[in-house]
Amino acid sequence: MNQIDADFFRTLAWYNTRVNDAMAAVLEPRAALCLEAGTTYYGPILGLLSHISLSDITWLRRAGAHNEIDDRAPLDLQYASVDQQPFGELVAWRSHRAALDAAIERWVGRFGQGDVARTITYRNSRGREFQQPLWQILLHMFNHQTHHRGQLAQALDDRGVENDFSNLIWYLRA
Repeated sequence: MNQIDADFFRTLAWYNTRVNDAMAAVLEPRAALCLEAGTTYYGPILGLLSHISLSDITWLRRAGAHNEIDDRAPLDLQYASVDQQPFGELVAWRSHRAALDAAIERWVGRFGQGDVARTITYRNSRGREFQQPLWQILLHMFNHQTHHRGQLAQALDDRGVENDFSNLIWYLRA
C-alpha cells in the first residue's frame, strides 16, 4: 500500500465522524427509542451502538493504536465482550463516540508512506494468533461500522423515522 491508500483511510475516518454525528442528531430527540428492548440483534439501539464502539476499540487495540495515539482515554474503556452495553444512555455513548472518532482521525491522520502495509500480529477473542496488513484490519473495522449502521437505519425505517445519515456521496460533495 502507498500514500494514496493512507489517504483512503483518512477519508473513511473523516466520513465516519460525520456520519456518527448525523446519526446522533437523528437519535438524540428519540433517546427513549434507543432504550427499547429487542429493537436490534443487540437488543436496544443503544446495544447496537455499544457493539460498534466496542468492536472499534477491539480492532484499534489489536492494531496497536493505543500505543500510537496521544489521548488513549477512548480506548481505555474496560469490557469483557463486544456484546456488552457500557453506556446507560445515549448521551454517554455520544460523548464516548465523539472522543473515539477524534482518536481514530488523529491516528490515521499520522499515517505515512507504507504505514498501512505493515503487518500486524494480534490475537482474536479465542486467543488464536493472526498476522495481517494494517490496511485489511482498518478496512474490516470501517466496513463493520457500515454494516451495523445499515441495521440501525432499518430499525429506524421500521419505526417511520427518516434517517438517511450514511449517504457517503453527500459528505464527499460538501
